[in-house]
Amino acid sequence: MKARIPTDAQFIRVDAYTVDVLLSKPNPTLHYDWDNLYILSKSWAEAHGLARPHMATTRAHNPAALTANGTGPFRIVSHRPGETTVFERNPDWWGRWSTNISKVIVHTIRSPSTRVSALLAGQLDIIAPAPLREIDQITKSRQAHIKFSPELQTVFLNMDSFRDELLYSNIQGANPFKDKRVRLAIYHAINIKAIRSKIMHVLSSTAALLISPALFSGVHKFKRHVYELAKARRLMSAAGYGQGFSVTLDCPNNRYVNDEQICTAITNMLAKIGIEVRLRVVPKAFFLNA
Repeated sequence: MKARIPTDAQFIRVDAYTVDVLLSKPNPTLHYDWDNLYILSKSWAEAHGLARPHMATTRAHNPAALTANGTGPFRIVSHRPGETTVFERNPDWWGRWSTNISKVIVHTIRSPSTRVSALLAGQLDIIAPAPLREIDQITKSRQAHIKFSPELQTVFLNMDSFRDELLYSNIQGANPFKDKRVRLAIYHAINIKAIRSKIMHVLSSTAALLISPALFSGVHKFKRHVYELAKARRLMSAAGYGQGFSVTLDCPNNRYVNDEQICTAITNMLAKIGIEVRLRVVPKAFFLNA
């Protein structure tokens, strides 16, 4: 998760331990967005190449990428990128131990089926995430059990409604997404219940806002537009795109749960209202670097 800093934010030093943040307009969820901002030792950061921010999309590692600063309960023993990372207890940790674990080995196993096989064979103690399609297999095996917990992640389509002309479309000199009717047509054309039942195995929730109910209790006061193909087609015609248009959809295949499957399903759904989606699926490293 990335912590977003508003471009208009002003930071005012109050004292050695306090900073006031001034915004040009209210932002009621800012403190939730910043709950993963951590403070580092200045001397350690300067010694390990973090004096300047390191972009998450940069492919080259800076000196701190593979180094721990030593304040946590475990320290890094070894790290092989994309393979294995080994941690052991940090004897200099400041906290009180509440576990008998002395060593943790984290394996990177990209194939979901291979992860499950290793778990059921007793080669792993925990896998995360558990593939949704394999949950029944894991449960019935009695070799492991599933822990369910809600996520704050909201997955959504981000349409380019800013440019006057789309970069990747057969429409010249115009941008269909600037028309609210087109955006609404796309909304009505996506069968969110089918995605929830067929792809997410009823383990997802449909959302009307881009915020989790865990963060905003009032989210239940808002309702989604219903799935209605006929209305979607009428909206496309009213906007002047009755014959549809083509567009490119960039989608990661290893960032969100079943992200590629969701994008594929949406591609097929939008085809029913004449929108030809050229799906471009890439790993998250390329997706974030786009």
